[in-house]
Amino acid sequence: PGNVSDITIQIMYNDHPPGALDDTHNRDWDIATPDVQRNPMPGANGIVYSLSVQPDSRTVIAGKFSAFNAVPRYGIARLSQDGTLDHSFLEREGDGIPVTDRNHNYFISTVTPLPGGKFIVGGNFPSYGGVTRYNVAQIKNDGSLDTSVSPGIGSVAPNGTIWATAVQ
Repeated sequence: PGNVSDITIQIMYNDHPPGALDDTHNRDWDIATPDVQRNPMPGANGIVYSLSVQPDSRTVIAGKFSAFNAVPRYGIARLSQDGTLDHSFLEREGDGIPVTDRNHNYFISTVTPLPGGKFIVGGNFPSYGGVTRYNVAQIKNDGSLDTSVSPGIGSVAPNGTIWATAVQ
């Protein structure tokens, strides 16, 4: 049934067993980490539906949240390699989409990387960065809307939420 080969794998660095919490990633309000600034509200303050790790090891997260590490980020944020918020992504106030308001519950459910560092995002939202984009948008590497691409009317059918995107 074909060739069978044995290989030897040498693990060069492994402080934690598989599946263990990486306590160096976004260190927070833990008494075991006295050398870092305390963060009483670590991570996203809501659901993270999707993530995309970039070639430079930064991670874009998307979901139903309005802040990351207590900093306003509506539905999308980028984390540095150590898990802290990357402030260069969506650095202008008001970028991104509103996750919640008095009458709606908006969110981004999927983020897909594109060649060249851009992303396609999908979810349940009427606009991105104040520009009408029904549930789908293309964004630049800095998180701002790529206005050179228009998805037309987007996905406006009843419950037109986009749950997944892919690149062919």
